Amino acid sequence: MTKKREGIVRETQSEKVERVCNQIIARHHYKSILNIKHDEILIYDVLKGIYYDDECVSIRTLSMEILGSQWTVHLQNEIITKVAQKTAVKRSEFDVYPNLLCCANGIVDMDTLEFSSHTPKTLFRRYVNTNYDPDATCPAFENICIRLCSHRKKCY
Repeated sequence: MTKKREGIVRETQSEKVERVCNQIIARHHYKSILNIKHDEILIYDVLKGIYYDDECVSIRTLSMEILGSQWTVHLQNEIITKVAQKTAVKRSEFDVYPNLLCCANGIVDMDTLEFSSHTPKTLFRRYVNTNYDPDATCPAFENICIRLCSHRKKCY
């Protein structure tokens, strides 16, 4: 904080950017993929369990809300850059779970059929827009499996 002659303490621009950036990150889960041409800032969708690109709309909106009359395009751009730097991950860290399937209502381990809740720690960008139901059956699929594997006791 810098001090003015009148005894009023004012934030520097970099302190303001840091403060607003931290407030925004505290409200939402972000992951950024830093690119040479354009950084991609992804926001976590709690309902779907995936990260998606909202084109920084949430950051712009929140920076305007937090800064009020102090908001400027320049400050907003610095905040976006700071969020990207603080939340950077490699693109290769997304969707690297060959045995996990992100469904509309949670995550299914396809090896064990264990079901768990969505979590921002599991970095998905894609999901299946249907609910997992462990008790569901599919007679048509089961009949095909029986015909193809009739010589085995069980093949699926």
